[in-house]
Amino acid sequence: MIQSLLKKTALFWVILHMTAFAIAQEYLAESRGDATGDAKKAYLFEEIVVTGTGTETEFLVAPASISIIDQKSLERNSYSQISDIVQDIPNVEIIDVSIPGMKRVRIRGEAASRSLILVDGQRISEQKSMEGAPLLVNANDVERIEVVKGPSSVLYGSDAIGGVINLITKKGGEEPVEGSIGTSYDSSNGGLDHYGSVQGLVDHLEYRLSYAVDEDGDRQTPEGTLENSSSRSEAYSLLLGYKSEDIRTGLKFEYYNADINSHTAKELTAEGSDFDYFQLDLPEWSRRKLAFYYNRSNITTWLSKLKAEVFYQNTFKDFKNDMDIVVGLKLRIRTRNYLDTYGGRLQAEILASDSHILVTGLEVSYDRLLAEGETRTTWGTYEFPSSDKRKTSEFEAHLATYAAYLQDEWSFADQLTLITGLRGTFNSGGLDRADIKEKNLLNGFSANIDQDTEQSEDFHTTGGITLLYQGRDKSSIRLSWVNGYKYPNLQQLYIGTSHGSDSAVYSNPDLKPETSQTSEAGYRNYGPKGSFDLTLFHTFARNYIGIEENPDVPNTDIYTNINTSTSHGAEFTGDMNIGLISPYLVASYIKRKYQTDSYETYDTGVPSWSGKSGIRWESENQSRPVTWIDLYVRAADDAFEYDHDENTTKEYEGWATYNLGFGWKGSLWSNPASYSLEALNLSNLTYRRAQNSLYEAEMHFVAKLTMEF
Repeated sequence: MIQSLLKKTALFWVILHMTAFAIAQEYLAESRGDATGDAKKAYLFEEIVVTGTGTETEFLVAPASISIIDQKSLERNSYSQISDIVQDIPNVEIIDVSIPGMKRVRIRGEAASRSLILVDGQRISEQKSMEGAPLLVNANDVERIEVVKGPSSVLYGSDAIGGVINLITKKGGEEPVEGSIGTSYDSSNGGLDHYGSVQGLVDHLEYRLSYAVDEDGDRQTPEGTLENSSSRSEAYSLLLGYKSEDIRTGLKFEYYNADINSHTAKELTAEGSDFDYFQLDLPEWSRRKLAFYYNRSNITTWLSKLKAEVFYQNTFKDFKNDMDIVVGLKLRIRTRNYLDTYGGRLQAEILASDSHILVTGLEVSYDRLLAEGETRTTWGTYEFPSSDKRKTSEFEAHLATYAAYLQDEWSFADQLTLITGLRGTFNSGGLDRADIKEKNLLNGFSANIDQDTEQSEDFHTTGGITLLYQGRDKSSIRLSWVNGYKYPNLQQLYIGTSHGSDSAVYSNPDLKPETSQTSEAGYRNYGPKGSFDLTLFHTFARNYIGIEENPDVPNTDIYTNINTSTSHGAEFTGDMNIGLISPYLVASYIKRKYQTDSYETYDTGVPSWSGKSGIRWESENQSRPVTWIDLYVRAADDAFEYDHDENTTKEYEGWATYNLGFGWKGSLWSNPASYSLEALNLSNLTYRRAQNSLYEAEMHFVAKLTMEF
């Protein structure tokens, strides 16, 4: 009853804000012509973005649904995980399953594996996971975050069906020696995050050295402590570069290492479930990267920009999964995955004429995966087993990708722009080695298991078209159609998996790429008294890779192309400036249908409505520290998820939390400093996000203090 009351109150709050936005339109129109008369104008719409177009573009006329978290917003955010920072972007969901220390991001209802994670435009590859690439970056090293919702395969290739998250990291400073230190605290898990950096610019030479460590204990919820939900991460980076008016080049090294525990939800081992015991653990999940970049502008009258980059990246995952299944089967599984990625890109921006801008590029990447595994399978008890076997495996596989792309921006009328793009991608992969051994621990008998090596190739084209109208009143309208695709990963093609289930899932080298087509309509508008951004979208996707019963091997499954989905929805972001007060609303709506050969359902585990609504107050007196207060509601509707195998539907009850933020930016001991404090879940609500098995944190606060010198 209390949760229902909270949800109704939150809904009333949202309706109140939507009504206020409707009433304010005439007010906005009257004030739009005097942008210089109000210091609180919607500056965000004058930001420059790069992720949606591959080149610098004013946000107002960006040809995609893009959300920005700039440096000002990052400074005010107290969270230590990037996934928490992006949670209020429309149609972005946070998924942690059972691992709070390694949350993933879903965009527009798509699985996290269908969203591409970039760091400075370079992808984090993940070739042996159904959950997608993790966010192996410390938030303190990030200067801004750009999130593109919807397919971006024309510029970025595979994995971008749901969208793209581009983490743009900090570079050097502006003075010979600068620095910053900071610390944050989360009372829900006793988490402490410490960060420090030294950076500068000497003549044209820039540098940056940073270090961060984040230690989080077990999460405290209204239902009690989530045992084994703690984590620890450590990160450092080093940048050496050259910066002038037209050239920026440099060499950067990044390191991130996490030790992550996993909590087992009670219902997983409850009476009537498949498991008597279930436990995951990730002692190490790390990323190392060395990248060289070269950017030059104003080269000739026709070649305005040139960008070249090469990088090497290694990700390592040590994964444990222990299971006791009620039929008397015990599984002890451990895998170590070593993934080496080599990548490079050459991109040019060409001024073909006064009305034509061409962005063209070549991209190449090469993933080399070594997957080591050990599985012990025991029937009965360890003291008196009826069967006890150990299987070890080593797989080596690779995936090479070569791509060429072209984007044409043609301003064929005073206020009309046509943007078209085309990309061709060639993938060549294979299983190079499979060394599998099995040993019977009862009698010592051992054997080698033969598995054929496999090779596969695929060529795929993606395209998109956008018609954009830029009004004279700081507004823009866009209509677009774009398609996307996702190539199967090496696990799905060649290796398979036995994690998280009582049966193995076999690979399938005949898998087709997943594909999608998205239509979008968008309207942006801003003035000195407020701004809003509205997007409507429709997506049809097919050849989704799912899991079904393996017809060749009893009691096992296999990856196969069995699913399609259709989704439509809306995304809205808006605020008003009324003196020092700014009411705002961030809202998402999505309806998604999932279809296979045997069934179709709208119960796909995605809440129809979600968002954030609040009122901000910010001081304007420049002779004093800037102070801000933010009172807001964060909420999501009910979500339902259909399980075809069990013929059951799981309900995730909707929720609404009430929160209060406070902060200031001024000086501390004569040094620039900022402080932020957020009191979260003030009603101490017991709730879970859709598709998550863990309860969210109890009423708690998160605080952050940073100082520059």
